[in-house]
Amino acid sequence: MLRRTFCEITSIAVASTFVPFMGCSGPDASIDQKLSLPTTMATINESSTITKVGNAYLNQTPSENSAEILINQLLINSKGESIPKNTDSKSLQKLMSQKVKADFDNGETVVVRGWVLSRTEARQCALYSLTQSNN
Repeated sequence: MLRRTFCEITSIAVASTFVPFMGCSGPDASIDQKLSLPTTMATINESSTITKVGNAYLNQTPSENSAEILINQLLINSKGESIPKNTDSKSLQKLMSQKVKADFDNGETVVVRGWVLSRTEARQCALYSLTQSNN
């Protein structure tokens, strides 16, 4: 199975699991919590792997070695427009899925620790690793 197909199927499965509960949760999470967990990686790996991939990406891309830079990069839509930080989780998840697909379509991929990731997924892993080290 192609990775793209696997990621699409996995994304749909994860979304269908969590969408019914999205309106039932408490206060909306902080922006770094909303953006930092790459859905496809989270379904097939444990958090320590995501952290290692994120740290490796930060080492490969030192110009993005800050949560604020990563958040700003993740909050840009396909038209190059900035998305407000107070955007709801559901909309952000949709944006991240669109960005991952567009990255693969446009060849915006990186190899990190043997993983071929979209640039968006790699940035999410990096943000996750930064937020985990702050806890």
